Amino acid sequence: MCNFKELGFGFVILFYQKISVKLGISTAQLKEANPQIKDPNKINSGQILIVPEKPYTGMIYMGPSSKKVIALTFDDGPENIYTPQILDILKAKNVKATFFVMGQQVKACPDLLKQIHSQGHTIGNHTWYHPNVTTLTDSKFI
Repeated sequence: MCNFKELGFGFVILFYQKISVKLGISTAQLKEANPQIKDPNKINSGQILIVPEKPYTGMIYMGPSSKKVIALTFDDGPENIYTPQILDILKAKNVKATFFVMGQQVKACPDLLKQIHSQGHTIGNHTWYHPNVTTLTDSKFI
């Protein structure tokens, strides 16, 4: 356990502020959802932070609104029809994207995954076979 107050850091408070801003919830909601954190100046290794649900509003905004940037993401690939076309367009426009790939697709198209990586795109895990995770038990989800 580390006592951040003794070290002179406002880590937990700043952490709550950053998380609440990113999720669009108040620090009070975050604190209320986490009564297991008895001393907000101390956190334990493996501490679980409960994040209260917020109704989906259609858009998630992160970062300064003065910057006009977007993040391009592609899910459920790679596959042999659209992924090569997408990679060609991104390369021609010198644009980077994130590809959330599925394990079974990677197994079927390993060369495309290598191409995604070699072109400098970010790769994220999108499960092995894309189950409906809202219906999975905790043990199956993990």
